[in-house]
Amino acid sequence: MPVYTTSPSLPTSADPHDRNIRPELCAESWFFLENTNYSQFAGNQFGVLNDTVFRTTSLIQYTGKVYTICSGQVFIQPHGNDSTKINLILKPFRQPVNGLPIKYIIYRGLKKDNFFDSNDIVLGEDDPKATGLTKRIRKEFADFYANNSALTKPPFKAWLIGFPNPNAPAAEQQSGDDYIDEYFFKMSNPDNLTSEPEKKAFELPMIPGGTYIGDAQGTLGIDIVLNEGDFTIENDRIRNKTWGIRQKEW
Repeated sequence: MPVYTTSPSLPTSADPHDRNIRPELCAESWFFLENTNYSQFAGNQFGVLNDTVFRTTSLIQYTGKVYTICSGQVFIQPHGNDSTKINLILKPFRQPVNGLPIKYIIYRGLKKDNFFDSNDIVLGEDDPKATGLTKRIRKEFADFYANNSALTKPPFKAWLIGFPNPNAPAAEQQSGDDYIDEYFFKMSNPDNLTSEPEKKAFELPMIPGGTYIGDAQGTLGIDIVLNEGDFTIENDRIRNKTWGIRQKEW
């Protein structure tokens, strides 16, 4: 997939009496869809729908491959009540838009069978449904145990990359009261530095930009969560504001 970079030399205003005072936002990101065969119904766009509803997820109708917009860590979570799909949360390692502090990019509605089999085992490299993401983490998993022969390689279960473990004790289950930050920014317990809660005992994999992460079929949602509560372009004539949303559960 090609990298798309905006030109910093384009003017920001057609008004000859207006100063071009808006800072340029230079994007260096990857296309996240395989093609342009998508559509968006009225009311599915990001933003204000009516006096009482503000949509935080931009929804499109799309069937095809989906890619990482930038390099970063990935965290896999269930997709509401649909057991056939998952949500993937990408924490950028390198910001895709210089000057726009993105904290998380959330892909909603990827097909679960691109990631795990019916026993919640991460797909093997030779599985026909395996993606660039699963092939990469499978190889890293195998290489780790090949270089540590004293360790017994366990089954590569889905919860080793963040998916909830239904067999874990109640105290170790993921909760709707947990913040995403608690999983990306794990902190040691100052009263017990020798242990870490099992529900957080995993390593979230780092994935390059442009990696094929999975397929969408039907509806795909994209959320952009900013590093701060809001983002404002300084001295912008129109004073547009893009809002980020802080939520506990996705």
